[in-house]
Amino acid sequence: MDKVALTYQRFKEIQLNHHADMESFKQAKTELNNRLKELNDTLNRRLHSTQSALKYEDWLASHQPFHWLAEFYQIIKGNGGFDVIVGNPPYVVYRKKDKVTKKSVSDLYSLKAYDTIECNNLYAFVIERSLRVVKNRDNIGMIVPLTIASNNNMSTLRDFMTSKGTVYYSHYEIRPARLFDGVEQRLTIFIIRNTAINSIKTTSIIRWNSEFRNILFSQLYYVDTFNNGSIWRLSTNIETSIYNKYIVHNTSMNYLSSLPNQKRKISYRTAGVRYWIIFLLNGFNSESLSNKDAYFIEDNQAEFFMSAFNSNLFWWYYATNFDMFNLKDYMIFNFKLTYTFDEKLKNLANELELDLDSNKTELTTNSITRGEVNSYVYKKKQSKPIIDEIDKVLAEHYGFTDEELDFIINYDIKYRMGKELEGEE
Repeated sequence: MDKVALTYQRFKEIQLNHHADMESFKQAKTELNNRLKELNDTLNRRLHSTQSALKYEDWLASHQPFHWLAEFYQIIKGNGGFDVIVGNPPYVVYRKKDKVTKKSVSDLYSLKAYDTIECNNLYAFVIERSLRVVKNRDNIGMIVPLTIASNNNMSTLRDFMTSKGTVYYSHYEIRPARLFDGVEQRLTIFIIRNTAINSIKTTSIIRWNSEFRNILFSQLYYVDTFNNGSIWRLSTNIETSIYNKYIVHNTSMNYLSSLPNQKRKISYRTAGVRYWIIFLLNGFNSESLSNKDAYFIEDNQAEFFMSAFNSNLFWWYYATNFDMFNLKDYMIFNFKLTYTFDEKLKNLANELELDLDSNKTELTTNSITRGEVNSYVYKKKQSKPIIDEIDKVLAEHYGFTDEELDFIINYDIKYRMGKELEGEE
């Protein structure tokens, strides 16, 4: 490796100082390539002898080892790592499938010794490797999917990053405008700073119109936040106060039952999330693979949580935590609200159900596998006054101030209500 380093130094000197001496340049380049090839071969054979019973040629073809110390000796050994790492790594799910099928890039490789292996995505492995080969963690940043801050399978990566210092997260929606034109991908940009005390700072989920792209990054505002199952995308001190009152409640999962009971049931859809999420007491009365039901232990709990899950507060919880695309059970039932019987919430649940039912429209689609499929579109925004009443009752359960209640009722209102707000102050 020392010979490689000397050869590389000689190659740089000739490249920088002897532009006209092409023969010396070619000789230095050839010698460098030969020494790198020799070093890689030595490392490959030593690695093979300790790890595999395969023939060397077969092992080399299947493993394709890359030795950072050999390929970047001056940087890794001499400099202590890369000065700066920025990137847009591949967003590719990693699965350990049968290598013979080679259905995707990830089928060709079997990774070992990664702390983030359970994240099952190449971008997580790229981030971990980057943190191990960067000299100073003050100089690393990447653009990755929003799932880095929100999804359960990325918790190991979040913890790994937080252990390195202060992590700054900014998050970007795809509507009205998106960071990459033509790419339907909600994204997060993170920057890590090497600090004495580990912390997390974040923006809210940012929405903007394309004409404001040139000032988008200069308007970023970070606040302290929490890594509690996900990175909470908060934006103001009011939200921090709401969070502190919210987090002390029981998880709604505690009240679920495994026994079906139609009088204690709520129904929901796991697809089609935009700005509104629908929960019903009497089901959707339509065919859809995304329709699901959940059951509660006691009477009146279905109405209680149906109201809560339809609230503006639940939308705030969902929008500040998750990927704005999927709606999975853990996302719903990790919502925190201690159950106590509430006549007002029970009545509002039934009132909301009737209102949602009266405003729905029928939709017929043609499926290749299932033929003609009938379903309903619920215009939930037309039920906003009832939903606001639900939040007023929930504010009593959480102890929200008038200012905090006002924030929740109006959270994301510009985008959730759309044209309904036109002409209003």
